[in-house]
Amino acid sequence: MLKIDKQIIDFFKHLKTNGNIGKLGTNSDNKNEAVHRWFSFLPGFSHVFVKTTIEYFKPKADEPYAIFDPFMGSATTAVAGRSFGINVIGNESNQFLYKIGKAKTHVVKNIESLTKIKQEVLAEARKKYKTQDISGEHSLLEKCYKKSNLKKLIALRNIYNSTLVCDEFKPYLFLTISALLPRCSNVGISIPYVSWSHERIPEEPLKLFGKIFDNIKEDLSSIETQGDTETKIYLHDSRIENSKIKKDSIDLVFTSPPYLNNFDYGEALKVYSYFWGFTKNWHEITEKVRKKSLTCATTHYKGLEYKSLLPKEILGKEFISDAPRTANIIAEKIKLITKAKSKKNREKSFDILTALYFKDMHNVLSEMHRVLKNDSLCFIAIGDSAPYGVYVPTDEILGKLAVEIGFSKYSIDMLRTRGRKWLNLTHRHKVTLRESLLVLRK
Repeated sequence: MLKIDKQIIDFFKHLKTNGNIGKLGTNSDNKNEAVHRWFSFLPGFSHVFVKTTIEYFKPKADEPYAIFDPFMGSATTAVAGRSFGINVIGNESNQFLYKIGKAKTHVVKNIESLTKIKQEVLAEARKKYKTQDISGEHSLLEKCYKKSNLKKLIALRNIYNSTLVCDEFKPYLFLTISALLPRCSNVGISIPYVSWSHERIPEEPLKLFGKIFDNIKEDLSSIETQGDTETKIYLHDSRIENSKIKKDSIDLVFTSPPYLNNFDYGEALKVYSYFWGFTKNWHEITEKVRKKSLTCATTHYKGLEYKSLLPKEILGKEFISDAPRTANIIAEKIKLITKAKSKKNREKSFDILTALYFKDMHNVLSEMHRVLKNDSLCFIAIGDSAPYGVYVPTDEILGKLAVEIGFSKYSIDMLRTRGRKWLNLTHRHKVTLRESLLVLRK
């Protein structure tokens, strides 16, 4: 039996007595916060969560300190860490989110030049948009935007791709145009999918462009970075070792992986991906996005490839060798999911998904363990799931898995209950789900 980690228990108490713990796993704190507000990503977590953790555990002595986030997303960890003057390293496998993260952590010397850049871009866009050809754009874009808005957005994109703006300022231009996409659309395009029933009054792109660009300048002028800090974000899949991050080099990991809830980030971000040309169709989303990310949705794989395999065969020999006890726990859960699926006559292969998810997380946890210094901590905000009504305590399973692969302890505390707004759905399970903070000590 594992010993209680008193330091982490005290930290859990600290979280509960210093703010609304239920908000920490959500992005609600970020919407009006400098830099974080530039691009709001719904599956994100609170910058307050990161800052509170750093403040509590960072040594007071002025010495090098590095944080790692293997699922950097929209760079909440990086932006929060930078305010403490510490080094932040992260991986992000989605090309669009990678560029958003790079933009949020980009540094320019001449902030005052941003006003001139804004004026030049807007003048060029107003001159070009009326004759802008949109006939070659993805059909989904034509459905999501009225013609005048789409012309303006494409004109702005073409300016980004031109030589009008120098490379130093292009990250901010990319971010600003990306932030326009959801607010200038006729329907909800953000999360989780394009919502055709969610009709909305679109904002005018060029006027909104000016406001967002002004916000960027305002925030850059007001924020203070404590000392020299270095932020490195790699376009990298965290299931695979990143050779650019040295072994035993990280002081703290803070992250929130995708949950085991069949949420397809490639599908959710497809409007952005199509707009920027990162992908052109469903096939390219699969090849360029899904295959490079943690397996968290049934759209990430072909079920027929795994249908004849037993749960442990899907988990693989390396998993079973490293964590035989956890493999047994997962295999039993998968059998129950398969049985429940059969009784309900459903088609979604949540049993296969569960095996592939934990197989991938085994690789991610192994990479976390490799880069962390001894006795260092790993903070993981994670949600559980109940595929076909079979409860899967993801936090507990990941904790046990981590200990089997070499971590010394794990601790869990609940942040909030979730999923209650779906309880009235006819085919939805009635299991109360939670979001937790899983803390691992190497």
